[in-house]
Amino acid sequence: YRTKVSELAVMTADLIDGEQIGQYVKHMDMLIDAINGHGSYNKALAEYKDESYVQLAAVLGEIADHNHLSSIFIGNPEMSSGKFRFIVNTDKSKRYREPGMAVMMDENHMESYEKPDGVILKQADGEYVCSASAPIRNASGDIVAYAVCNLLITDVLRESIRFLARYVLLLAVIAVALGYFMVRHLKKVIVEPINEMASAAENYINDRRNGERETQHFSGLKISTGDEIENLSLLMADMEQELREYEENLTAVTAEKERIGTELNLASQIQEGMLPSIFPPFPGRSEFDIFAGMQTAKEVGGDFYDFFLIDDDHLALVMADVSGKGVPAALFMMASKILLNNFSLMSISSPAVILEKVNHHICMNNRAELFVTTWLGILEISSGRLRAANAGHEYPAICRAGGRFELYKDKHGFVLGGMDGMRYKEYELQLRAGDTLFLYTDGVPEAANAQEEQFGTDRMLAALNMSPDTNMQTLLDNVRRAIDQFVGEAEQFDDITMLGLRYRGEAMKKITIEAKRENLDMVLAFIDGQLEAAECDMRTQMQLDIAVEEIFVNIASYAYAPETGNVVIGMQVQAESRMAEITFADSGIPYNPLEREDPDITLSAEDREIGGLGIFMVKKTMDEMRYDYKNGQNVRKNKKKL
Repeated sequence: YRTKVSELAVMTADLIDGEQIGQYVKHMDMLIDAINGHGSYNKALAEYKDESYVQLAAVLGEIADHNHLSSIFIGNPEMSSGKFRFIVNTDKSKRYREPGMAVMMDENHMESYEKPDGVILKQADGEYVCSASAPIRNASGDIVAYAVCNLLITDVLRESIRFLARYVLLLAVIAVALGYFMVRHLKKVIVEPINEMASAAENYINDRRNGERETQHFSGLKISTGDEIENLSLLMADMEQELREYEENLTAVTAEKERIGTELNLASQIQEGMLPSIFPPFPGRSEFDIFAGMQTAKEVGGDFYDFFLIDDDHLALVMADVSGKGVPAALFMMASKILLNNFSLMSISSPAVILEKVNHHICMNNRAELFVTTWLGILEISSGRLRAANAGHEYPAICRAGGRFELYKDKHGFVLGGMDGMRYKEYELQLRAGDTLFLYTDGVPEAANAQEEQFGTDRMLAALNMSPDTNMQTLLDNVRRAIDQFVGEAEQFDDITMLGLRYRGEAMKKITIEAKRENLDMVLAFIDGQLEAAECDMRTQMQLDIAVEEIFVNIASYAYAPETGNVVIGMQVQAESRMAEITFADSGIPYNPLEREDPDITLSAEDREIGGLGIFMVKKTMDEMRYDYKNGQNVRKNKKKL
């Protein structure tokens, strides 16, 4: 604006005739005298404003109006007095001054005449004006006056606001129009296609909930926007097709997996069925206590245990671990178990010879190149002599009666199936009454926790020694609990198989006799013979005879009444503990004599109820009495320390 006003001032000065302005300057003294009181100012002003003055003022007014100036006037600044005296004035505001009149100038006003560009000045009424001046020269080139152009900043602001208002209104109209067309365009190319896809997705979900799988939703959409929306609809159609194909494949895979799972479950049942799982396995044999168990890492495993009677006096014990896991290991395990069982039953040869034969037959057709570590032992029940051989298996643990479990570091041979023609070394252990043997696979010491730390044989022995004298099932449960506590949430990666055997010594001797009172002498003769062989003292023998007589007579009198039947009487004396055990088993009427209330012996014979005194005497003389009803038989066990 300073540049514009400055250029207008120069243009105005160039348009004005300097000679004419010089004449007005000469007549200025007349106006000044009138102003000073020397004559009539109005008369002087009327003479001053001649026709040429009016024309000049009109021209200046047109220039001001055309260029939106607040005023254009011509005058002379009096630098000495600081006044500006008007010659021609076009200002139509209240600030108008007639020719000859003067106004005071401040320093900014005075400096504005010395600068080529316009300046911003603050007027007396507080408004700001942009002002510029240019000299008017006569024909001689002398400055006769100055042309001053003023542009009121308020007018500039007012015009700017009007322009901005019109511009904002125009922008608003354009924005509304653009918004309308944009909304219509977005609705057509975005909203409607998205709504179509959303509707297709909703129908897809509803159909799937209703069990419909063959309907097509996204592939039927006809979206042709030519942008990402169209690409998205095509991708959704492809995804729907791929999901359908995936579901079909998943259904087939699931069915196949279920079939395989069923077969694996059946294989697991077959495998479990091949292992002894009924305990006690030999109810009629009291020379030993045996218990075993296997927990596979997968549905089927490669570990196996076995025990079986080769004859009445020889018990075979097997603990083995096949390399690998899963179905191949399970099949190899069953073949190995059958071979070990068959060669052990064919003849009571040494365990080393049996392992050599089994190794030869496995190596004959071992295309899978699997192998099995095996510990095989044959126990002579009557003597406690145990012959064993080890084909690369874990060391057994043994606990002597009253002692603690320790590893028995036997000599290892090569694994079965690894190489044909291998020879195995046999060793012998002498078991005595109360001795315990513990066999296991590497899944026990190698069980690992989340930190990949192994359970180890030291922890295994510690678990065994928590209660080494307990029964075999509890013994194995102690180890199993210790493993579970150590492993925690870590996944089981190997089969865990254990077997425990406690040797009790000589078998219980039995007789079967008809339950008649007249056979009492035969029963007492059988019992006394066993007691004399055990060097029982006479007092204890008499107590046992009284107890045997009472129990046998009760069986003969009431068990089969009015008919008769047999009773099986067993007698066993533990050599080390000196504990005598006498059992009575009959198939008569179920009756537990221990449930009968004891008679009040403080009463006289006349006041007491009849019966019950004999059983009461037996309870007082025996150290332990027990009654069970198993398999249709009354079984009464009586124990007394000799």
